[in-house]
Amino acid sequence: MERDLPASELEAVRKSWKDVGGLLEDCEKEIKEIVDGGEGGEEFDEDDDDEEEQEEKEELSEKEKEIVLGAHTLLRLSRLLINRLLTLTNSTTPTTTKGALPKKFESEEFLTGLTKSIKRISEKADDLAGVLEDVEEEKEGIEKCLEEIVKIGEKVSREIEEAYEEQDEEGTTEGGKSTKRQGEWFEVWRGQRDKAHQSILGALR
Repeated sequence: MERDLPASELEAVRKSWKDVGGLLEDCEKEIKEIVDGGEGGEEFDEDDDDEEEQEEKEELSEKEKEIVLGAHTLLRLSRLLINRLLTLTNSTTPTTTKGALPKKFESEEFLTGLTKSIKRISEKADDLAGVLEDVEEEKEGIEKCLEEIVKIGEKVSREIEEAYEEQDEEGTTEGGKSTKRQGEWFEVWRGQRDKAHQSILGALR
């Protein structure tokens, strides 16, 4: 039988995770607009005498588009990681889908650590959206933001996997099925993440 987490504590952290997911989605839209030419932005004012404000942004090169779209993919995968965590901790998700929730998820320290890392992903995503406004001049900043996002995401994913591994070591009726199920999901997720990250790094250099 699945353990029940303290409702107030669980709902509090899940709400913050959902909020971060929403912020990442906003960043994705902002980044997509860079490629689309800023659709939805301020209208061009023909009566404005300030030539600097009138100057249109140069169209992105193919390499710059590759970098921006790769960053968009990386943020989408970060949001998928958060959605995975929300699915695993959702009491309405069938146990056959997520497996028995590890006891470690009852730890306030564990949940606080996850939340801190997830919020850091949001902060770095916001930084990334900013530097992507000028790909040519901000290559170093882009690379640093991407490395941080990948590093933090890996930390979160490993902590989730380790929680399931510890559960199996303690002994479960599923005989390791939960750990295998999570391992398979994260293997696919990491493969997509690494492919996107390496593609961006190649375009930056």
